Amino acid sequence: MALVVLLAIGYGVDLWTRARLVERQRQDIQLRLVPYANSISVGLKRRLERLNGLKGFVESAHSIDEVNREFPVLAAGLLQGASGVRALVLLKKGRVRWVYPLAGNEKALDLDLIHDPRAEIREDMRRMEQTDSVVITGPLTLAPGGVGLIARERLHTGNPSLPDAVSVVVDVDSLLAVAGMLNGVPSLDVALLDRSGARMGSLRAPVPPNPVQVSVVTPDGHFTLVASPIGGWNAAVAATLLAVRAAGLTIVFLFAGLIYLIIERQSRLTAAVEERTRELQLANAELGREVQVRLETEAALRRQEEQLLHAQKMEAVGTLAGGIAHDFNNVLTAIIGFGGLALDRTNDFAKARGESEDIAAIRLDVEEILRASQHAAVVTNQLLAFSRKQVARPEALDVGSVVREIEGLLQRLIGERVRLETNMAAGLPNVFVDRGQLTQVLVNLAVNARDAMPEGGLISIGAICKHVRAGGWRAARGVPVGDYVEIRFEDNGHGMPPDVLARVFEPFFTTKGLGKGTGLGLSTVYGIVGRIGGRVLVDSKEGKGTVFRVLLPQHHGEAAVVAPLPDRPASDTRSATILLAEDEPAVRKLATRVLSRLGFTVLVASSGEEAIALSAAHAGRVDLLLTDLVMGGVNGRVTAERLRSQRPGLRVLFMSGYSEETDKLGDFDGGRSTLLSKPFTPDVLARRVREELDRA
Repeated sequence: MALVVLLAIGYGVDLWTRARLVERQRQDIQLRLVPYANSISVGLKRRLERLNGLKGFVESAHSIDEVNREFPVLAAGLLQGASGVRALVLLKKGRVRWVYPLAGNEKALDLDLIHDPRAEIREDMRRMEQTDSVVITGPLTLAPGGVGLIARERLHTGNPSLPDAVSVVVDVDSLLAVAGMLNGVPSLDVALLDRSGARMGSLRAPVPPNPVQVSVVTPDGHFTLVASPIGGWNAAVAATLLAVRAAGLTIVFLFAGLIYLIIERQSRLTAAVEERTRELQLANAELGREVQVRLETEAALRRQEEQLLHAQKMEAVGTLAGGIAHDFNNVLTAIIGFGGLALDRTNDFAKARGESEDIAAIRLDVEEILRASQHAAVVTNQLLAFSRKQVARPEALDVGSVVREIEGLLQRLIGERVRLETNMAAGLPNVFVDRGQLTQVLVNLAVNARDAMPEGGLISIGAICKHVRAGGWRAARGVPVGDYVEIRFEDNGHGMPPDVLARVFEPFFTTKGLGKGTGLGLSTVYGIVGRIGGRVLVDSKEGKGTVFRVLLPQHHGEAAVVAPLPDRPASDTRSATILLAEDEPAVRKLATRVLSRLGFTVLVASSGEEAIALSAAHAGRVDLLLTDLVMGGVNGRVTAERLRSQRPGLRVLFMSGYSEETDKLGDFDGGRSTLLSKPFTPDVLARRVREELDRA
């Protein structure tokens, strides 16, 4: 009987010992799996950081053209050093619109994920639309091969033309490789399971029975890492259990007390293992939090630095362009003015003494100087347009009328080798734009088309009404939904390769030789059209030609009509006195000479202070103050105010190198003050002075 009791006790001890050994094995395996799970989790989070880069890029973009142009460059940079990131994707309304790299991923382009035949993709797209968190789909078999996870996140840009979601494709095997378990874990049958319990990646072992499970945390729920000993739990504890059995059978009858000591020791060991497990879990959790905080801080700093650098760069370029144009306008005023005076004197000399070869040669030289100066003035206007410092006086215009008015000018610009055809639809609505800027857009496009056809060709200009609807190809390329007048500008020149087409609107980018182009023509077109709410689309094929589509918002106001100036008697200039204030010596000399030749009495000052002192010292009347708006010391506005206090009713005509300076006019003279823009010709100066003197 005692033997039976002892055997029963021994059997119970055997079962208990086996259970404790298995539990210890499970705890040891769990401790081994936790670092692998953390490595997979951190590896996935680091690869998903590319979502933040894509979000920052799209949210800082100004237009769909910038996205089209800059996305491949940004994506290439984000993929550098990103092992296992198979593709970067931008989505628009549930469709794959941009993917990088495109090679190998062509089938993914333009996929409609909202209506995808795979239920898990449709369900995850619905989840993404309802949350601002990352949504992970997968694992899925990738078109180029392998198994991957697809992480997507919704965007809120406020611009309907931009992408509304970003996506990153991550290779599952790359996560296993980061954790060092692509070829398994020594002595364990291990598997990585998705949320449905399916095996992920290239781990070939089947899902083990009764496994230890450790969660792999992701931004969208968790995966599970499972493992058990190779051969099963019995094989794992067999050797230890056999020793225990042998010792137990030997000692059970003689040393019952020893069994108690063994049991007590086992209990203490288990408690120590549990305590160590808790410590490791707390340390891993703290490490994970520190890593996440650091990654988020670094990503935020990078975004802020990129935005600041971009803003500083564009501000610096605009300031430089505007400053150059301002100074250059003063120089051009002198060149054009003195050139015009020289041409007039040449003609007067020819009339007085007869035409000769020398006089004709001098006249041609002066005319060439004036033509070059006018070309420089065009370049200056392009700089002003780029820097947004060009005068803009929008009005309701009929596009067809404007094209017909400048058709002769365009034909002269493009030359005899290029044929010009126009086809304006009848009854076009008006557009609201500055007439000069619309002319500049058409001229720049004509010059660009001419340069693309050195051997001659055909330019076709047409205009139609166009309604841009949601889902159309124009809307997909960033044109807001609405009603437009579309100007189609087409040539049959040599066209543009894709790399040039991607940069066609960049400021200062040109494919022409040195000295043959400024790179501002098309960027000026883009800037002018964009500022009035329009869009410019361009399509081109090498050897086939180029089509520009300029879409201008429709305006339903009445078109402006240029009324002829009424006839009025010429002003009596014999007694008029003009006070001239100009700090640029060349412009000051020009204005003095022109006004003196017209019979005006001219009081000349090189600064605002000198003009005020000169007026105070002059006993006679002063009929007009002609002053530069910006001068060192006292500016033109302050000079005019002080002289008005001395001489009530004094007429004032301001001069300016660029329109930003008009802000300094403010409400002077009740907002009726006039501005003479530089550069100007002697004839323009004379006409504007007479108009101001004749103004009631």
